[in-house]
Amino acid sequence: MGIDTFYITINLFFLFISILLITIQRFKISSSFFGCQNRQFKSDNYLYIFYNSFNPSCIISFYSCVVLLLFCITLFTSVYKVGVVPSGLHVDEAGIAYDALSVANYGVDRYLNPYPVYFINFGGGQSALYTYLAAFFIRIFGYSVICVRLPAILVRLITFVAIYYITGREYRDHPEKTLLLLLIFAVCPYFIMQSRWGLDCNLLVGLLALSVSILIAAVRHNSTTLYLLSGLSFGLLLYTYALSYIIIPIFLLLTFSYLYFVKKIKMNQVFKVVIPVFFFSVPLMAMILVNKGIIAEYKGL
Repeated sequence: MGIDTFYITINLFFLFISILLITIQRFKISSSFFGCQNRQFKSDNYLYIFYNSFNPSCIISFYSCVVLLLFCITLFTSVYKVGVVPSGLHVDEAGIAYDALSVANYGVDRYLNPYPVYFINFGGGQSALYTYLAAFFIRIFGYSVICVRLPAILVRLITFVAIYYITGREYRDHPEKTLLLLLIFAVCPYFIMQSRWGLDCNLLVGLLALSVSILIAAVRHNSTTLYLLSGLSFGLLLYTYALSYIIIPIFLLLTFSYLYFVKKIKMNQVFKVVIPVFFFSVPLMAMILVNKGIIAEYKGL
């Protein structure tokens, strides 16, 4: 099956879901078909069926089945022939593969720097987290294109779960919005390619969604552990892509300002997030000072 057939298959999945929604609307399928008995609906419109079938009392929730189907589509579009589609390696992907193989086997990058916090690549630089994740899988399974691309696949699946958590709670009364967003995520060409190219920047969107979902959970449950975990997640996010150096401070400043204003968070809870982020940022700030010639290059832990 070539790349054209691959994308045709994606469109067929999209068509199947569309036909399913139209069928529910046209023939007014009752909730008992999906395992929900003796429930009253305000309307036969499929939006109400989604809402009611989301109820845990359903033996087989139609809403849950659609979410599972969308997850399977996401998984399929991420893993099918991932070692050969797209064929070859992107130039930056090849750089990550080389550095990851070097780190996995010798503990140094291709320029013999031991465990750098930022990779040189071909002179333009490359954020480190993806390379270390790829090195971890190479160390376990041996070198292959699949191992190089495996971190991108896993992060896309994590992104799906994070989106489901965030929107599933916020749109509890309108579950069709969650399904629509998950559908777009499952079949959007950008997100498909994001999981099939081993590039450092491809971790940013997924880990940002994960970090936000942990922060939301921390605020909801007023959990010290979750606040600290959120700080660790945002700290790791700094190692996904250089744009995060701008995105994270602005996002956290605006978010915490709003939460503090509406009295949803206390200052000590803010510090529980900010302090881990700061400690993660120290090596990167040192790297920037070295690149600017302000301090001399050094090798630490």
